[in-house]
Amino acid sequence: MGTRQRALLREALRRYTLYCEGERITNAWTGLGSTSRFAPVVKAGYMEAATGLKPHYNNTQYWRLTEKGAAIVRAWMEAGEDYHTVEREQRMPRA
Repeated sequence: MGTRQRALLREALRRYTLYCEGERITNAWTGLGSTSRFAPVVKAGYMEAATGLKPHYNNTQYWRLTEKGAAIVRAWMEAGEDYHTVEREQRMPRA
């Protein structure tokens, strides 16, 4: 898994555990952004479009996990990770 793919899946974990827990993980809108931003996870089969494109909003749309992507996020959740974990990672300085 590439760095951009991991970052988008970590954001999906954050969004799911913060806003959508209790909803079926593959139905939840766990990403928001442009087609080009989500291309790495779409091409890998981890996420897919959840809504149609909104051209007047810079091609922004919602994204959801596929079963393949959900399996990765579920494994992280089973390991005890949630939005707190992801937000701590985001605050850590990068080397």
